[in-house]
Amino acid sequence: MDNTIFSFYMTSYPTLTSTMRNEDIQEFIDRLNSGRYKDTIFLRQISEFVFISKVREKKIDLKDKPKFSQNYYTFFFIKNENDEFIGAVEDRYSDLHWYINKKSRKKGYLVKALKNAILPYIFYDENKDLESQRITITESQIGEFNYNNSKKVALSLGFKPVNEQQSEFVLNRNDFDWSEEKLEEINTNLNDEKLNEFRKRLSYIYQNFESITNELLMAYGNQYEIENLIELSKKICYSKATIEDVIWENNEKNNVG
Repeated sequence: MDNTIFSFYMTSYPTLTSTMRNEDIQEFIDRLNSGRYKDTIFLRQISEFVFISKVREKKIDLKDKPKFSQNYYTFFFIKNENDEFIGAVEDRYSDLHWYINKKSRKKGYLVKALKNAILPYIFYDENKDLESQRITITESQIGEFNYNNSKKVALSLGFKPVNEQQSEFVLNRNDFDWSEEKLEEINTNLNDEKLNEFRKRLSYIYQNFESITNELLMAYGNQYEIENLIELSKKICYSKATIEDVIWENNEKNNVG
């Protein structure tokens, strides 16, 4: 059943357009398994075999064309019992898209991850505040074989058909089987080397932003909008202390020397 792909359409949350292909997702999985994911994939473990993450396609390069749209995608990466990443579920805000590599399909990894961690995590997310989860499975788009497999997956997760064609299914939060929930978030402690890296990167951001602000100030005078930019520049500078506090306090809680 795990080799079937269909989408979850969520209620009460803005749509995020994504162009991620299965080939792209497999490339992310390859990065994780080879350890080549520095500065492109940030992981947080939420269960024994599931990690939520923020992912960008490539490292930041100042030579690239300026971009002010969203750069990071949200994924749930799935591991097997051999500590190998074998699949992922992309959270597209208006739906979910999943992918399991060929050798790991039809082994229950996807359904287990959805039951144990992914759906519980989504329902718990205060930013989404979902009361129900909707999925759409369209036979004309994926074929009879994939439709039947997808429908079996949906029903096994507790989704119920809500239209005559049985192309739309809904799982109410209160109807979800929480008995298999195994959420257990684990912090990743950041060391002094990482803290020093953050300081340098933040210093670069601050100095550049301050330079832009002062050039605007000299060009146009002390306008209201520029005063706001000056205040924002100060906040960027002060955020250094906040970052230090977050790392030190959390490391102390976890007895990290």
